[in-house]
Amino acid sequence: MIDRVVTILVVEDDVDMLDGIADALEAYPSRYKLHILKAGNGQVALSLLALHVVDLIVSDIMMPQMDGFEFLRYVRQNPDWARIPFIFLTARGKQVDVRKGRLSDADLYMTKPFVMGELAELIQTQLDRSFERQKRRELTLELLKKNMMQILNHEFRTPLTYVTAYYDMLDRYLRNLETSQVSRNYGEYLHGIQTGCVRLTKLVGALIQVIELRSGEMVQQFAQRRS
Repeated sequence: MIDRVVTILVVEDDVDMLDGIADALEAYPSRYKLHILKAGNGQVALSLLALHVVDLIVSDIMMPQMDGFEFLRYVRQNPDWARIPFIFLTARGKQVDVRKGRLSDADLYMTKPFVMGELAELIQTQLDRSFERQKRRELTLELLKKNMMQILNHEFRTPLTYVTAYYDMLDRYLRNLETSQVSRNYGEYLHGIQTGCVRLTKLVGALIQVIELRSGEMVQQFAQRRS
């Protein structure tokens, strides 16, 4: 059963290797339907990232114009791409190279030659983890949204509740006084307070609705960006 369609960006300067990886990944059994984007170096890859929503990157290191490490730095510096799982796939298998790769911001470091089935399984595992983290972030955002709305609702409406309550008490008090003791202006003053309270209550209600809708749109945009 296909869970979802995912986009994988493969960056490799060897054209035969690039095509071979892309074809093998598309043919490998997976619960994800893979859409493969191909780039011959880091600069081309950055251009593709600007045009497509990418779920995972597989990149060589030794490439012309922009190597894998520089490409990775650009990816991690961009807020829209920073969380994309990143796998280095390279012929640089010396211990010092492996150590450098594993100390980088890449999620995995694989050396050539490699077993395609192993790469495919690692990709699927990285996608599973990425989508699980995304789900937790979305739940956290939704919880923050609810908490924010509760706070705003309380902070905005509580002062209005006090004003309205004191208005009611003052109105009852003045009504109990002798007519001669109450200036005719008091009625106008009270009417002004009441009118202001009503207008403020409506304004606060409208403002909270706008904030709620806007925060919901932000959560939706975040989800769409990563779906």
